[in-house]
Amino acid sequence: MRQIVAFQPYGPNFLITKIECKNHILSNDPWRLREIATKSKNTTGSVSGSTCVAVTSAIRHRSAEDLPLQQRIDELSKDIPNGPCHVFGDHGRCSGRGYFCKGPKEGEVCLDDILKKVGMWDDISAKNFVAHHSSSVIHNISTSDLERLN
Repeated sequence: MRQIVAFQPYGPNFLITKIECKNHILSNDPWRLREIATKSKNTTGSVSGSTCVAVTSAIRHRSAEDLPLQQRIDELSKDIPNGPCHVFGDHGRCSGRGYFCKGPKEGEVCLDDILKKVGMWDDISAKNFVAHHSSSVIHNISTSDLERLN
């Protein structure tokens, strides 16, 4: 990739960037949550799946918006860190995102404070691998179809 960027086959005014596969990025993120849970001797099986659903919903929503690409990337990079908050019951920032959710469900318990007390929250919010790749996942592209053909 570096050689292609340095060679500039389309000229100096054409920026070449690598677009990562959305599925590969999302499939790596739950393992990071499981790694955090293992360190803390807790389990997050359904939580990691729920986090992926929240992120996938954000990607689907932002990739379909009729806004300039950079603005959609910026909005997505704000949506993704809200995913764990939403999954763990903190809906304070959901309504401000415009589509994410309408607020806490009946009987839902907010686990953020508990996760902060046991020291897991900093690990969860610091290891936001998907948000780092917002410029790739905004395209909502998967290589799965190509891999199946090979």
